[in-house]
Amino acid sequence: MDVAFEMAGTDGGVQLAIAAARPGGRVVLGGIPGDDQTRFQASVARRKGLTIAMVRRMNETYPRAIGLAAAGQADLHSLVSHRFPLAKAEDAFSAAARRIGLKVVIEPGRFKARGEPAGKG
Repeated sequence: MDVAFEMAGTDGGVQLAIAAARPGGRVVLGGIPGDDQTRFQASVARRKGLTIAMVRRMNETYPRAIGLAAAGQADLHSLVSHRFPLAKAEDAFSAAARRIGLKVVIEPGRFKARGEPAGKG
């Protein structure tokens, strides 16, 4: 592809983007690595003559994203992979830290005391 975007912030994601980019293509790094470092095999990028670009992915996006969500124009429910009651907040933070799933949400009022769903909502 002409341009490959890496938004996961993982070395594996960077490697995939570099592999996917065509010779002379561009790799855009927007993911935020957990340890503030990104590693990739320079020889592959150099041999393909890739342009590596770093981007700030949050520039002016929050107001637009909030507007789309408020208008019901963005499917946010499918982004949530795990839901936890407030009593299991520690488990929720642990899952998020281990990068399990996509988005982890703590929903204080949605679950009964023993952690069972209070019903569809």
